[in-house]
Amino acid sequence: MSSIWFVDFNLDEGFHVTKEDALRRAAELESLAGEVRSRPASIVEVEDVKYEIHRDGSVPDSVWLVLEDGSIVDDCGYSVTRASARGDLEDRDTAGFEAWECSDEREQGMRLADYLQNVWGTCEMVRVRRHDTTGEQGQPSVAAVRAKDLIRHDTDLPEPMTSVRGDLTTYTWAPSDDTVVEVRVNGGAWDSLVVHKPNARPMVWTQSEEIIHSARWAMGVQERVDLRLYAGPESDFLLNLDQDL
Repeated sequence: MSSIWFVDFNLDEGFHVTKEDALRRAAELESLAGEVRSRPASIVEVEDVKYEIHRDGSVPDSVWLVLEDGSIVDDCGYSVTRASARGDLEDRDTAGFEAWECSDEREQGMRLADYLQNVWGTCEMVRVRRHDTTGEQGQPSVAAVRAKDLIRHDTDLPEPMTSVRGDLTTYTWAPSDDTVVEVRVNGGAWDSLVVHKPNARPMVWTQSEEIIHSARWAMGVQERVDLRLYAGPESDFLLNLDQDL
């Protein structure tokens, strides 16, 4: 099962994909704080209880958490899509209603709203991005820019959310509440396309010639685009593609 890691459970810090990265960040914070810090930095693991991203390490650049009084609801874990997180909230409300129906508080005249507020606990959805996407961004590679331009070619698709970590560029589109489309370019190579749906393992494409077309298809663009429009020295394979792309 996949997990993400928080340092001091600070949502502003974002999350880390590996325990090692979280420990490294915790050590940095302790070093920066020196003697001012009253306790050592802690790391918290949050599991992906829905298997939404547990496939080939396809951890997304942002996730949704369901919080109750500032703490993650244990049986929710985290979600990739807004719709899935909203479903968690609705399930939580349903469980609260069922608990209220057979509670002593109801027998004593407490209203449902008051029960959910004061006894069951209120919940909220929070979207959190990776730690190193909150700092200074690098620049996408030429191949990454070509991939983005091909996906958006002759469409009204918006600019994606972009993160650059070293040689890896990730473009993220959310064409609807229940779909997240991520395209990753590693250096000069079109690395992968990952499409997330609520409560489902992601669909992953790794063949370069299919990444662009499938990304467009996932966002409702059915017309294929001639990949040779953007052929460059880092993608020589495009020069040998058939004319009927």
